[in-house]
Amino acid sequence: MPRISKRKSLRQKRTVLFNRKGTPCGKVANEMQSYIGVLARRKIPIIRPTWKQVTQEEKDKIWLRVQGPFVLGPENKKMVLTSAASKWREFKSRLTTNYIVPFKDNSDMLQFPPDDYGFIRPDHWTEFVAKRTSKTFYCMLYI
Repeated sequence: MPRISKRKSLRQKRTVLFNRKGTPCGKVANEMQSYIGVLARRKIPIIRPTWKQVTQEEKDKIWLRVQGPFVLGPENKKMVLTSAASKWREFKSRLTTNYIVPFKDNSDMLQFPPDDYGFIRPDHWTEFVAKRTSKTFYCMLYI
């Protein structure tokens, strides 16, 4: 992401190429997808139950930030936000699988967000862990 930050500060935009199906492709598209993942993880709180509960303001911020370093038309907004939604859900799933389930019987290990994700607010982590360790959540997983 340092390259993207540098380009943003220099106001240099890279053009994203799309194939015939409208799918982004190539090196710039891969950079953009990585950037979308970073934004989704960092800008959308993990305490939102679903993507539908993410505010329009939060979604618009992601769209605007992606437009900073990349040339995209308004027709690409849905693709960017769909990608962000998917990456955000994957992130929450990865947190659950790697940092909650293995320690569900050891509350000391669940007190603080993982060191790898220092941007997660402690109060959000506590709420997220409570939801992900609840009987209701586990019942949904195994039905």
